Amino acid sequence: MKEITVESLDAIVRFAQDGLAAVAYRGVDDIAHHLIPRVTRLGITARAERDTMELFRMRGQSAVDGPPPSSELEWLALGQHHGLATRLMDWTQSILVAAFFAVDEIAVAKPQPSPKTDAAIYAMAAPFAFAPFSRLPPELRDDPIGWGERYELESVPDGLKAVRPGSAPESGKRPLSILLIPPVVSARISAQSALFLLSQTPHVPVETY
Repeated sequence: MKEITVESLDAIVRFAQDGLAAVAYRGVDDIAHHLIPRVTRLGITARAERDTMELFRMRGQSAVDGPPPSSELEWLALGQHHGLATRLMDWTQSILVAAFFAVDEIAVAKPQPSPKTDAAIYAMAAPFAFAPFSRLPPELRDDPIGWGERYELESVPDGLKAVRPGSAPESGKRPLSILLIPPVVSARISAQSALFLLSQTPHVPVETY
């Protein structure tokens, strides 16, 4: 992983202008933080995650700006943007949004931050175009929490395919972690140019692979 030190907003903008087209960004207020989803950081089990999502579906109608979500993945996306601990990890297509989240809490909660603590913006080049929600397998849309337990995903020429864990993958194919463009079930998702990283190994920090 290549590291670049930037000391101004202009330097961040120049980096984005010189970079690749398909890049996802994530801002963190401490470079020592591992890139793992919140459920992993809090030690929440898949069963507890499912129970929490069930309660959110029952009580979260007021968080919906328009029509209610039509799948579990849409509810997961909505919960993520309202502070629910999920296996989704927030990324964005905008380096400026990432920069905001990298320094916002420091500016508000730490008016005199330690000079030994650096914020960071991670930039991840996407090997493929971001996966649109409409092209995801129905297994992923309807049961994203079961990913890795009931099925895995493989890249195929026309998109993604769900397979049973332990079955032999097609030649040259391997299970994926994916960057997905979430459905706009909340105005916040659109305003933040949101992307979600959904990994079938959420306990493994992104920076290790």
